[in-house]
Amino acid sequence: MKNILKLSILTLAIFTASESFAQCKNKSLAKLKPYISNGQVTNTTLLAGDKTEVAMTFYYGDEYRIVISAAEALGKIQFNLKDAAGNTVFTTKGYGTIQWDFDVQSTQDLTVEIIAPASTGGDGLDKSGCVAVSVGFK
Repeated sequence: MKNILKLSILTLAIFTASESFAQCKNKSLAKLKPYISNGQVTNTTLLAGDKTEVAMTFYYGDEYRIVISAAEALGKIQFNLKDAAGNTVFTTKGYGTIQWDFDVQSTQDLTVEIIAPASTGGDGLDKSGCVAVSVGFK
């Protein structure tokens, strides 16, 4: 009986986590149109005040759209696009948007940095949620 209870709890936890990631992924993919998805969606879970980075190659001659979708519990996230030297090429800080359309002047590797704001709640609990990064091109 204890094993059945443990298995049920584990199954529920896995289903809840995968459903959460699917929601972030689906929101992100829907906002890519009219761009074509590059077929890669990067999902992760962030805690309040946390950050993550995703390295990607962007090719000369294509136009791109980067879309970041995040769980509402995280609050207003920010993303930065950095070149190989670590210089910020674009930031959503102060813009209030989590998508960007652009083209590159030469093929290059860029890093997408996603930052969750620090927790402002006085409840002592860390906020966390899923984040999905989608890239489209045309």
